[in-house]
Amino acid sequence: MKRRLFVLVCLVFSLFVAGAALPSQDLTKDMVAADVQRYFANPNPGFAFSQSITDAGELTALLNTFFKDNFLYVDYMSRESQDYRGTLLNSVCSFLESQGRRVSDFKVQPKKVGSMHDLKVIAVRNVFPLRLTPEGKIGTLICASAMGFKDFANRDVPVEAFAFQAIFNEIKKKESFVLAKVHEYAELARSLKLSTSPEDLVKRAQGAFWVLLYQNADFEKLLSDAYQEKAKILPFEIQAK
Repeated sequence: MKRRLFVLVCLVFSLFVAGAALPSQDLTKDMVAADVQRYFANPNPGFAFSQSITDAGELTALLNTFFKDNFLYVDYMSRESQDYRGTLLNSVCSFLESQGRRVSDFKVQPKKVGSMHDLKVIAVRNVFPLRLTPEGKIGTLICASAMGFKDFANRDVPVEAFAFQAIFNEIKKKESFVLAKVHEYAELARSLKLSTSPEDLVKRAQGAFWVLLYQNADFEKLLSDAYQEKAKILPFEIQAK
């Protein structure tokens, strides 16, 4: 009797340990794509998406985390690129694998390689001097979607979206250095008397803002830190100097 009980206990223990060691069920890209599509099932307006879905499943919980943490990135991508879904799916699969969930038929796509110079050239355009106020001050929009890219050749929407998210998150801080620099640069541009024409003054202010931001060490650090945090899910790679 004791021997039978011992064997039964050992068997139950073995099943418990074996069960605990079993990996989560493998996913496929089609399975992930179907779950991702649920976030876009009832968009209003047409490019919107749900930040979270009520569901007790482990996969949905992970996807909720992805969409909440990358809301601005996905928002920008979905507004500015008609074929963003493939890029987004690859980012989601990369995120899931970083969380220990294997996507069996997923292979990391070759990433477009760029430099910090390339990233900054795009990022500065998220700060966009737009008009003169009635008081003669330079009104500036920050992260105003794609306004700064209307005349930009060969747009790279994923890089734009990443920079948009990094800068927008920074200006939400109580002590935002980007906002402080915008005020500083606006006063400098006014003092330089760049033109008597309001239109020309604003255009020249845009160039001045972008050059000054490009050269700002804190701005580069902002982008570098944000890139290190998001590198695994991004479809591009920023090489060190």
